[in-house]
Amino acid sequence: MDPELCIKAKQGDADAFARLYESVSSKLYSTAFYMLGRREDAEDVVMETVTDAFAEISSLRDPNAFEGWIFRILMNKLRRKRKSYIGESVELNEDITSSCGGPSDEGIAVRNALNRLPEKDREIIMLDVLGGYRSDEIAAMLGMNPNTVRSRKLRAFERIRAMLKED
Repeated sequence: MDPELCIKAKQGDADAFARLYESVSSKLYSTAFYMLGRREDAEDVVMETVTDAFAEISSLRDPNAFEGWIFRILMNKLRRKRKSYIGESVELNEDITSSCGGPSDEGIAVRNALNRLPEKDREIIMLDVLGGYRSDEIAAMLGMNPNTVRSRKLRAFERIRAMLKED
C-alpha cells in the first residue's frame, strides 16, 4: 500500500482514496459476502464501510495502516449486521452457492462449520483464508495479541476438521 496515497487521501483527495479503496475492494467484498452469505447485504456493508472510512480518513494516524484500519471498520459493521440476523432465518441462498460453483455438499458443510465457530474465531479464519493476512496483521485489525490470533486460528481449524468429520 502506498503511504503517499494515504497522505493525499487524508488531505481530502478523493481520487487517492478511490485508489486506496480499489486496492482492498475485492478482499472487503469477499470477506463480507462470505460472512453474511447475501450479496445485497455484503454490498451494503462494504458501501457503509467505504463511506465511513472516507469520512474518517483524516483520523488515521499511520498512513501504512490503511488496510488494517478499513478492515476493522468492516469487521465492526459485519458484527452488527450478523447480530441483526438473530431470530431471522438465514438460508444458504443462490448467491453463495453459485459463487462457489454450485451447491456442493462439501462447500455447504464448510460454511456450516464456520458458522458454528465463535464470532472472533470465524473472523480470524476469514481474514486468514479469504484475506490472506498474516497473524500479526489480523491481530492489528482485531486489536488482539498475535500469539492469541495464532492459537485461536489453530484451534478453530481443529474444530472445523472435527465438525466436518462428524458430518
